[in-house]
Amino acid sequence: MFVEHQLKVFGLAKTVIIFALSLWIVPALTAQPSQQDVEDLVLLYQATYVDHWNKSIEESDNFISYVDSINTGIVRFEITTDTVYLYLNENYEQLITLTESKSLRLNTGYYKVFVFGKDIPEWETYLQVEQGETTSLYIPNPKKSKFEYSSTRAAYARIKWDANLIIETDELTSIWINDKPFGSELVVKNVPTGVYKIELQYNNGTRHTELVEIQQHRLTFLSKFFLPSEKNSKFYSFFPGVSQMYKQQYLKGGTAMVLSGLAIGLGLSNQSRYNSKKNEFNELYSKYLSISDENLALEYGNRLDEMKKTVNKYGIKRNIFFVATGVLYALNIYDGFQKPRMGYRRTNSIDPFNSLEVALSDRNLTVSLTVAF
Repeated sequence: MFVEHQLKVFGLAKTVIIFALSLWIVPALTAQPSQQDVEDLVLLYQATYVDHWNKSIEESDNFISYVDSINTGIVRFEITTDTVYLYLNENYEQLITLTESKSLRLNTGYYKVFVFGKDIPEWETYLQVEQGETTSLYIPNPKKSKFEYSSTRAAYARIKWDANLIIETDELTSIWINDKPFGSELVVKNVPTGVYKIELQYNNGTRHTELVEIQQHRLTFLSKFFLPSEKNSKFYSFFPGVSQMYKQQYLKGGTAMVLSGLAIGLGLSNQSRYNSKKNEFNELYSKYLSISDENLALEYGNRLDEMKKTVNKYGIKRNIFFVATGVLYALNIYDGFQKPRMGYRRTNSIDPFNSLEVALSDRNLTVSLTVAF
């Protein structure tokens, strides 16, 4: 009986020990890796970069043996420039930066790849990631083209400016976005994706309103000035009245156009009459030379005298109007080079796609904003 009792106690203790061990061992065996562990081990389309060529064999084997269970493949990017940026599947919240000999481990499937860089115009492509396979994507480095960059560098400028909206205008112009004030002269902001009403209000009451679509991953640049450009003003001065109209001196510009047009028109009209009367005089003079009758010769002589006076009259008028045209033209050029009362726009206008330096000047304040590519 004693032995039988000891066996029962031993069996009960064994059962208790096994049950206790199961409470500790089973959770340990079935525990799922934390989110941090997963991020440290595998890139699920937006996490980390894996330079598997630089890893040891043990690290690489361990890594691959773990992620094979969730169906992944490797994308090898062959780039000929220092740095390349990309977005996957239009996920603009996650910017991926690649340098030479870099690769990504991604889940299997199809991906839409948006690629850009300092020397790489924006372009899109598609690739398929297969389980356990390495897919190569060649990214060329094309020749620089300022014209091309102005239209295809918006994504790169977005990164360097750290903004997706830049508005540039005159110093005394207030900037409103969706009926809310956002400062004046220059606004550099990050705004959510959408369509915005941009309104610029100059201090003389002149307004400009424009609907602008803002994208999260690309820079939108709006440049609108109410003040005239000094360079354009001087160029337009070679065209009567145009510089004045450009500088919003409408009365002066209209007067210059009318007077210049009138002087040119009257000058050409008198030139035409002069030529006509000159031809008549030459024909009559030829007949006069062939006349033998004295009375007829005297009559032709009197007609030639009158016609000569008419020819000279039109010649003088022609010269007067042409001289007046020259004087008006010279005055127009002189006035076109004069600074208007409202002043000129600032000359350090920015080009955010090709130049990232701008100096903003005020009467008592000078601010310099420099962003290096």
